[in-house]
Amino acid sequence: MSGGFNKWACIAAALLLAGCGSDYPDQAEISVVGEVDTSIFDQSRPGRVYYFDEAAINESIELQQFKSALTEWLASPGDQLPDVEFPDDAEQIWEATEAFQEQRDNGDAAWRANLDEDTAPLKAELDAEQSTLAQLEETKAAFDEALAPADQKIATLQARIDETVERQAEMARTVVEGWNNYILENDLAVRTLDPERSRVFSYGGRTRTESCPSADDAVTVDRLEEEDTCYQLWLPNEVLHPAPINEQYAAFFDEYRELTELRGRPYRTQGETETLNQQLQEAREKRTEDLIRAENRHGNHRQLERELGMTERRVASIQQRIENADSDWAKKSFERNRMREYHNNVQQQLDSYVAVTADDIIKSIASSDISIASTFPLEHQAELLVFDLPISTFMGTGNLLTLKDMREPVEEKTLDVVLSEANTEMVSQRALFTGIIERVALEAEQFEKQ
Repeated sequence: MSGGFNKWACIAAALLLAGCGSDYPDQAEISVVGEVDTSIFDQSRPGRVYYFDEAAINESIELQQFKSALTEWLASPGDQLPDVEFPDDAEQIWEATEAFQEQRDNGDAAWRANLDEDTAPLKAELDAEQSTLAQLEETKAAFDEALAPADQKIATLQARIDETVERQAEMARTVVEGWNNYILENDLAVRTLDPERSRVFSYGGRTRTESCPSADDAVTVDRLEEEDTCYQLWLPNEVLHPAPINEQYAAFFDEYRELTELRGRPYRTQGETETLNQQLQEAREKRTEDLIRAENRHGNHRQLERELGMTERRVASIQQRIENADSDWAKKSFERNRMREYHNNVQQQLDSYVAVTADDIIKSIASSDISIASTFPLEHQAELLVFDLPISTFMGTGNLLTLKDMREPVEEKTLDVVLSEANTEMVSQRALFTGIIERVALEAEQFEKQ
């Protein structure tokens, strides 16, 4: 027996020596303090006082310690059975606990078997889809081979066209930036320009035999000697005519025209040959012819692309489902669901055992009726008195419990049982006896710490 139990033994001996003397009250009365709602007391049912002697206290402590230890282990079971001393009459709990731990030990094997069963249909589906995908990819490779020369030529021509466009844009940005700098430096009341939206390098030309005339609203480019033509480049505002950048503007003109002629129009034009756009159009026409020949051998190319995309998505989806099925989250979920039955069985066996044992303890000790409204006799002496007061609320019936420690002698003949929020606890009628045992064990634990 523990040191705490010896304390209770000393108190019990003191009570026996005292006998029925004047230091132990022979009656008691209930008084209420604080905010305890007296309207909930159900006076249609008698209350009870339970007289806990040393043996009943010790049994309550052992039962509560067993329940707490096993409940704690169930909350986070380890790799071994709980380090708990099972009572001799708790064989069913022990068997349920062994079954629970055995299932935990076999967790990896059970998980792997379940995973194989769950993923077998998915893997079969994946094999079929991958086989279809391989056939489609083989057909696509045949199309790619047939179209590769035309595709390569198209890509090369498009890259050269993009280079001409970018070079012209670069020259246009240089000119517009020069104009904008001139506007800002001279604080002109003219709006600056957006190089992406201006008409820079727009021009007109006149064939002349004499010198090129100057114009305030344009930049003149003299090409009489080469082409018998005077060109006038667009100027957004005549106040920009003196801008130094206009000299560069004129210098860019020949290169800009050459790039435009090299690129050509983006559509077929009568008499236009060997421009990049013309070559690109011819390359695209050649690709169309190659595609027709390939489709005659391998089927519709557009339909192939659709089927290939859908099959690739189905393969990725199935692979993701298999990966999800084999994830840590899925394993934990499986383990949690698989062990729930065994966990619940241990918990049910424990709850049943605690309820039966608590009932046996309560039945083994003395008890008597009490009244909330008047003084009532204390028919026995004991170390702990548990007062059970019936209550009734809108949620149903229950009981209000409070304990009285009788270790110290009481001089009054009438014991004052004070009810307050701090020293009372509500329990349901169904959990009455287990609630009493928990309160007694807690009181004993607090006493042992003194």
